[in-house]
Amino acid sequence: MKAPLFYSEAITDDVCVLSSDESRHCVRVMRLQKGERVRLFSGDGFLYLAELAEADPRVTILRILERNEVRRPLRRLYLAVAPTKNFDRYEWFVEKAVEIGVSSITTLICTRSERRSSKVERLERIIVSAMKQSGNLLKPALYGDISFDDFMARPFDGLKCVAHCEEHNKSSFSQLAISSYDILLMIGPEGDFTIDEISKAADSGFIPVSLGGSILRTETAAVYACAVVSSLSL
Repeated sequence: MKAPLFYSEAITDDVCVLSSDESRHCVRVMRLQKGERVRLFSGDGFLYLAELAEADPRVTILRILERNEVRRPLRRLYLAVAPTKNFDRYEWFVEKAVEIGVSSITTLICTRSERRSSKVERLERIIVSAMKQSGNLLKPALYGDISFDDFMARPFDGLKCVAHCEEHNKSSFSQLAISSYDILLMIGPEGDFTIDEISKAADSGFIPVSLGGSILRTETAAVYACAVVSSLSL
């Protein structure tokens, strides 16, 4: 049986301090005691083996015993996805994207976005929980509430794609991704990108893409893209 897995951003060379939530889960829920061993990650691409040096439900201290680098994905997918009006659906997408494997998520605020802000702290907790569940221990970056125009100004060295519903000569996302290792995909709100936004994306080097023959919800399209890129990395 594998040792329990915990998350902490407070890791030095040989010591780790768990947050109050993780400490409480470790001591009160898991009932772990001093001297017992656990696994530990901070999202930096390493998996640690550690031993409880002080089991306190407020602040648990661990002693690092081993550090091993986890396998990094062959292809990296960076998603910029407009938040859905029903934010539960967006939370579902974030959870599944992390489980499948995504390198970053940007909540993209567009002209037709019905929701203009996201719950960043809650999304961060969902990301950590999904990492624990899936074993994908490279933490994706989360960028909250970036306007479309500000996002267009950001540099990206890789394949840039935009998925929209307008009639257009579109390339197959799955075919383009085969020969690319760093992929950025923008997905708009329920009302889609405006014609002006589509034009600005094209001017910024984004290739219009198709995500198959069906009209997908925003969150479904994002999860589909994650699955495509993940399958190409197997």
